[in-house]
Amino acid sequence: GKSSASKAGVVTASMYLQIEGARVLLMAQGMPSFLHGISWPTTAQPQVLGGLGEIQSISGGNPSAGDEAVITMPDHLWLKMKAFWVTLVTDGNAADRHVRLNMFKASGADTYSLAPKVITASLTTFISAVAGGTAIDGVSKGFVQLSLPDELWVPPEYTITTETADIQVGDNYGAPIASGHFISNPI
Repeated sequence: GKSSASKAGVVTASMYLQIEGARVLLMAQGMPSFLHGISWPTTAQPQVLGGLGEIQSISGGNPSAGDEAVITMPDHLWLKMKAFWVTLVTDGNAADRHVRLNMFKASGADTYSLAPKVITASLTTFISAVAGGTAIDGVSKGFVQLSLPDELWVPPEYTITTETADIQVGDNYGAPIASGHFISNPI
């Protein structure tokens, strides 16, 4: 916590919960009183987790042709995922691609997989997965939207990746982006 004295000689105090040096939660603030203690805040605090509680994005690298799109969560951060976006450019090979979104830890155990979506050859397709969104099949127009559950938490060090059956050497994903609320895990 902290206290300060104003020019009029009034003392105020604030008490915060801190994790790894970042103020996570304003627990109480006000003027100390022997009768009443200090007051609780009356409004929500806009800076949660030092800004990490607001909607933020994390992106993966730009994969080589024929490779999957991958994002790995950093240590000590959970993601309440609201959306995932990636673009897939398929080559002229006639095979259909069956694209799905997986989340897993390095041990290989899947925690969640979206059902595969068929993407045909010779297309540029923007793939969007949105929490609570409506599934849209617009492959012929270059757009696919998948629905994520409203409460999908991705733990620290987990990987979010595409898994593409029949991926071709000439297929190319763009750099993926995941967006949502980040929560710090101090352990």
